Amino acid sequence: MRPPDPLQPPDDSLSEPFEDCGVRTIHCRASTLRDLAAQVATLVSEHAHDDDEVQLSYSTVQAGWQEHPVQPAHAGAPASTWTQLFFEYSALILLRPRPASAE
Repeated sequence: MRPPDPLQPPDDSLSEPFEDCGVRTIHCRASTLRDLAAQVATLVSEHAHDDDEVQLSYSTVQAGWQEHPVQPAHAGAPASTWTQLFFEYSALILLRPRPASAE
């Protein structure tokens, strides 16, 4: 399997916010955890209202790998190959109005 191109964002890296019955749902994807965190922070700041509850779910899946050729031995260590793994990170953000408190 080929590694993902780090210069290309994953397909459909951001979905348009969807609203049903007052609940707004946004899905986003990124190739690094740092990029995902930045996207989530931006989306929450843009779409959340002061009286909203925010629920966040996130996951990680392996998106590819790359086999690296045999490396020369270092100071008596045997030569070895290694595999680099690539991951894709995604998040689902739910925004809904906070229920009125019973006082």
